Amino acid sequence: MNNNLEIYALLTGSGIGTKPLQSFLDGHPKIITIPGYPLVYFYPHWKHWEETLNEWSWDSIVKIFTERHASVIDSRLIPGFNGLTTLGDNGDDHVEIDKVKFIKYLKEYLHGKKISSMTFLLGVHIIYAMVSNTNKNNYKIIIFHLHNVQYLRYFLDDFPEGKVISMSRDPRANIGGRIKSAHNVDNGKLNKTDAIIYQKYNYINVCKSLYHDTYNILDEMKPSNIAIVGLENLYYNLEQTMQNLSNWIGIEFNSSMLIMTFSGKTWWGDKVYNMGRLNSINPRVVSTGWKSGLSLIEWFIIEGLSYQIMTNHGYKVEKYKKDNIVYRLILFVLILLPSSYEIQTIKYYFNPKKYIEFLKASINESNKKSHLKDYTINATYLYKWSYIDLKLWKTPMYKRFIINLQKSSDCNIVIYNLCRVNYVVSVHIKLLFSILLYPVTYIKRVFIMYRALYRRFFKRYHIPPLIYSMPLK
Repeated sequence: MNNNLEIYALLTGSGIGTKPLQSFLDGHPKIITIPGYPLVYFYPHWKHWEETLNEWSWDSIVKIFTERHASVIDSRLIPGFNGLTTLGDNGDDHVEIDKVKFIKYLKEYLHGKKISSMTFLLGVHIIYAMVSNTNKNNYKIIIFHLHNVQYLRYFLDDFPEGKVISMSRDPRANIGGRIKSAHNVDNGKLNKTDAIIYQKYNYINVCKSLYHDTYNILDEMKPSNIAIVGLENLYYNLEQTMQNLSNWIGIEFNSSMLIMTFSGKTWWGDKVYNMGRLNSINPRVVSTGWKSGLSLIEWFIIEGLSYQIMTNHGYKVEKYKKDNIVYRLILFVLILLPSSYEIQTIKYYFNPKKYIEFLKASINESNKKSHLKDYTINATYLYKWSYIDLKLWKTPMYKRFIINLQKSSDCNIVIYNLCRVNYVVSVHIKLLFSILLYPVTYIKRVFIMYRALYRRFFKRYHIPPLIYSMPLK
């Protein structure tokens, strides 16, 4: 196995579509990549392990890694929304490697080496490839699906010469889909009452991602070390885009780069994105349906805040036509207006049907036959950038009572019913305060947009062009 491998971090940037892009890269004979992003929380985990492990040794690190990142070995363990349990022609396959061999060879690789996150990350990728494939000596590139820009600085600490592959998509088409996806993910990851309570954060989180992630990447590294792939070009110009990307990486184009697979098995996406069973880039990516869903004000704001990226990446601006002082002043004022998404959220909270849904959910969650989700173990609840400020891992007393009762084989009926009432009342109080404090969320959103405006006007970033920059159709 070649140990002198170049490493690239795959990040979302201002777009989406890292999993489809990774699926095109997956079968290349020169590339090592671990399917999906089971290592997305590797760096916060590593920092936590440094502080908490009683024995700081390779053996203890390997042990806890195979527990906290079990889906590296078997994608059915700690499953995410990545379609890695519905692979293959029939959609019933998964990714799995030999755990015993993985641990054995990883320990052999690490033996005698100084403990560091860099060494371990390289080892995990190299040994994963060794155990899962027969092509043991031909690899040249590691594609590390880091996904979140929040951890880029740790990656660059480990790999100062590391490069980034990032995504771009028309932000006007991006925003609505991201909000819907966030809603679907919350419904899958959170207890139903929490998903309803935290609905107000979906829009502000999308704004954080849309208006800051690409600029955060540029803050950390040189534009020449970044390749940006337009999601639309994966639909319109797949072969030329992948040829250009392979040239940039420094490997020969391979026909496998036109096929969506993970571990050589057909990949169909994930149902959470409401895309159906599809082994290609969804035509929805290039749909102009977003035009009927955006108000003129929001359309203007998105183009104004994303003007530099849009013009550099070939997206034609239609409302924010001139980047002059007049348009900038108009943009400054319009940011203060509540968006249609914020208005929809208020209507969502005051919708009687939604309240009945919330009430039923709170009663069902307090039932001994139900099982409240435990937010204290899974790294998503601990480290996901959109959850981290919610401190989900801090289990309140009213919820802890119910979790303990649901785990108990026997309990006093009076105590049980008192705990149920306490739970239902408590989540209602939480909902009430969430609604009353919604103006704070609005104010934070305004400041996020003004910060984005400041960075665009005064920092004058050099935006790298798309890896394939033919005008979009």
